[in-house]
Amino acid sequence: MAAAQPALHDHVAALIRADQEAQAGSFLNPEANAAPPAAASLEGQRLWPWLIERLIGSGGMGHVWLARRTDGLYDGRAAIKLMRLAVADAAANGRFAREGQLLGRLSHPNIARLLDAGVTGSGERYLVLEFVDGERIDHYCDQRRLTVAQRVALFIVVCQAVAHAHENLVVHRDLKPSNIFVTADGQVKLLDFGVAKLLVDGADPAGGDSELTRSGGAAMTPQYASPEQLTGGIVTTATDVYGQGMVLYGLLSGSRPFGEDATPTPMRAASLTAEPKPLWHLPDAAADAGRIAAERASSVAALRKSLHADIAVVVAKAIKSDATERYRSVPDFADDLQRTLEQRPIAARPDSAAYRGAKFARRHWFGVGAVALIALAVTAGVVGTLVKQREAEREAERAVAVKRFLLDMFEQARSSVKAAGTQTREATVNDMLVAGADCVDKSFASQPSIRDEVFASTREDIDKLRAGQTLRCKP
Repeated sequence: MAAAQPALHDHVAALIRADQEAQAGSFLNPEANAAPPAAASLEGQRLWPWLIERLIGSGGMGHVWLARRTDGLYDGRAAIKLMRLAVADAAANGRFAREGQLLGRLSHPNIARLLDAGVTGSGERYLVLEFVDGERIDHYCDQRRLTVAQRVALFIVVCQAVAHAHENLVVHRDLKPSNIFVTADGQVKLLDFGVAKLLVDGADPAGGDSELTRSGGAAMTPQYASPEQLTGGIVTTATDVYGQGMVLYGLLSGSRPFGEDATPTPMRAASLTAEPKPLWHLPDAAADAGRIAAERASSVAALRKSLHADIAVVVAKAIKSDATERYRSVPDFADDLQRTLEQRPIAARPDSAAYRGAKFARRHWFGVGAVALIALAVTAGVVGTLVKQREAEREAERAVAVKRFLLDMFEQARSSVKAAGTQTREATVNDMLVAGADCVDKSFASQPSIRDEVFASTREDIDKLRAGQTLRCKP
């Protein structure tokens, strides 16, 4: 694809070169490369009230130094970003000044603050920034073996910082792990607005990129850049949603949605319309998958299961190639992330009664389980009551039938005695049994169980009567 479009190939190649220069030293990263010889001479020098102590970062635009306040007004440290004179052309000066202006608009606990800005006596522009003593977010999470849920919760704080920038019409445009630091006490800090863009540009009221903001686009990081950045399209808040989605994809899965190459290549352009790998797609190598799972305090199977849930749908929506298919805003993205933590239905998934019911059951599993047990107990009780009621009804039917049968026997015996003129007690009982034995089958034709019970209890007496014996009542 890149070979068939030479202009796109050249554009992506330029982005790669810029990315390699940016990766040579990370902003405010204590582990950045050593300083060029010319920069080393600033150690021990003063910049107004600040005493420069050591170099902590170096990049294509300039150097970042750790400095300490020495005028006695207060004790504190700061990161001083100095632009290199070698690159101080009009565009570079404009971008450097613009970074200070944009940072001046922002005041959020999770964004590194701008403390001061100015120009040195030798003509170098500088920014005095809040010094963040921490480490990049991916290293922080891996070293502390944060779970998937803990990583999502931490990333929601990143969303809050980016949302604040958007509220002030600032798009970061270069969101990546090395620009998101976490301090030892777990505080998130968003860094480096060097290529940020003001959504309503004073030089272009229509909202399009000015020449200044377009020239800053080459400083993006292709690995995390949105399709519209790579192709020179319109940058909106959806651009930062994409960058955040790419960062979160790596935080959760330990891999990349479009390949594992350490350095982006022109093939990154070919992935603009390709579908990303599912979030739960871990490396094929068992050792790599096991390491990634261990860094998330999980097993490989458990990690795949957790990444196969709603969080995969949320991340996939954030990194859609078409900006209109992504979340409309960072708060919407953060809201769905929070919903995954609370086991609530997410906006990114099609709604249905079954889906909402399942989420409700998982969210209130204890209550649902208790209600289920109560319902089971009530059902068992109702069934038991109905069974006993049916048995009682059968006993009542049996008693009524037997009573009716006995009354018939008495009536038949009385008639038989009157007809024969016999008044003896023995004759009355005998006549009753003989009459009853003859009509049992007829009386209980529809109730065989009662018939069998009556026969069982009187069979011996009936057999004697049928043999011609006379029965006598026991005294």
